[in-house]
Amino acid sequence: MIKSNIKAQDANNKWAIGVGAAGLLYSAKDGSAVGFRYSDQFPRFTLATYAFTNITLSAAISTSRNEGKQYTTFDGDIRYDFGTSENTLSIYALLGGSLVDTKDYLAPFINIGGGGTLWLTDRFGLNGQAMYKINYYGLQSQGSHIYVGGAIVYRFSFSGSGGGSSGRSRVRRDTGRKRIWEMDH
Repeated sequence: MIKSNIKAQDANNKWAIGVGAAGLLYSAKDGSAVGFRYSDQFPRFTLATYAFTNITLSAAISTSRNEGKQYTTFDGDIRYDFGTSENTLSIYALLGGSLVDTKDYLAPFINIGGGGTLWLTDRFGLNGQAMYKINYYGLQSQGSHIYVGGAIVYRFSFSGSGGGSSGRSRVRRDTGRKRIWEMDH
């Protein structure tokens, strides 16, 4: 077994961006307050940065494009990866907050949940996460609800030290991380 010295996100590769989709589900009672129970979201944009060992900070924005289902969310969270960032599958727990805009209301939420990224290569992965958005203030215009999403993510570094091309050389690093199709099953 080969162990990689390159993490999904680390001090040399601090940043990751993601583009994907999401969906939300209100209870029957809470759905009546906003006028719908389910809504899909596309696109959902995410930006994440490595903070320090096992901790990543993430921000995302997404909106519903369905007529009659206005729902725009601005999310921020702290992810704890349980030391799995060196694995092909990196799982995490999250805690964060959201501002959700539906119809004429802007409401704050507390988010708890989890997710993971399956790294297909050193740069690209598939991310999925689920969270429960808690209506902390008990506002009647918004109810607590389930929110799930998935994205294609790309990992990079602004410093150029993370194996990215600096324009001079396109030599591929051997990181030891195997692509999923190269692994023994």
